[in-house]
Amino acid sequence: MNKLFLIIILLIYGSGDIFGCDCVPLPLKKELKEVDQVFRGRVIAVNLRAYPISYEFEVLKVWKGKRKRKVTITSGIGSGDCGMNFENGQEYLVFAKRGKTTTCRRTAAIGKTQDVAVLNWMYDKYFRKTLKKSKPGPLTKTEASYISGLVMIPRDSLEGKTIAIFDTSFPISKRDFFKAWGGHKVDVHYLLLDADEKKEYGVDAMLVAWTQGDIVDTEKQFLLEKIISKPTTEEKPEEVLSRKE
Repeated sequence: MNKLFLIIILLIYGSGDIFGCDCVPLPLKKELKEVDQVFRGRVIAVNLRAYPISYEFEVLKVWKGKRKRKVTITSGIGSGDCGMNFENGQEYLVFAKRGKTTTCRRTAAIGKTQDVAVLNWMYDKYFRKTLKKSKPGPLTKTEASYISGLVMIPRDSLEGKTIAIFDTSFPISKRDFFKAWGGHKVDVHYLLLDADEKKEYGVDAMLVAWTQGDIVDTEKQFLLEKIISKPTTEEKPEEVLSRKE
């Protein structure tokens, strides 16, 4: 009976051409007011024998809602019912209301959303304070943790690296970067330099914020040349330090 029921549901909602899910996730702050659960979790079990489909998560971190070791979340099958398709063993940032989530929520796979970094900034006062006091030098564990959430690269690949940060074409310090853009979604490009570039410019990589499209070699070279004569904070235009989401 359960299998027959699921087949019927698949026939009803399975055609994205006929029953497409038409919705746009809310901005993060509004979404936080709408849901009663926000957590990072790993899928450890999937129940396909009933509708809606239920997923059991091992909870890794909680930003909103009760702190539990395991949580069960339900969702549809996709397409017309706006259901999420979670993969067993994968980690997700989950926004849920009354134990249910959909593609209309900001729920996303870890590594596909900047919301994790923003949530850490919003909810962890010590984390936020530490970033605002950043000093020159290689990325610390905390700094790497935040930036990894922006550029979708594992923290371990960033920690200990020295990076040059740019506001489009303007060099900016780590501290000013966090003060200006901490807690906000930002368009960024992260470029790892080759061995010769690292030796010449003294940095391992470059982070370019507020830019559209890929950065070609000529643009990268133009930015790297600016590292040599980086201006002081006092010389920076005010809009560099006040730009928001």
